[in-house]
Amino acid sequence: MKATIKYRDIYGQRRQKTIEVDKNEPNSIIREFVYQLDLVWAYVTTIKCGRTEYQWYAPVKDAF
Repeated sequence: MKATIKYRDIYGQRRQKTIEVDKNEPNSIIREFVYQLDLVWAYVTTIKCGRTEYQWYAPVKDAF
């Protein structure tokens, strides 16, 4: 299934990325996001997977 992640990068610009994931769980989605994009720092605001939308409002390091 596909997950859309809205985040802010290191420069504060708002970005959006869609990735392929196995689980519909926020921590798992963010871990896969970091693994696929090799991001060191990003501030995630929203995760949408299917019809479910999660509000995260935290850096990606909080998923580990």
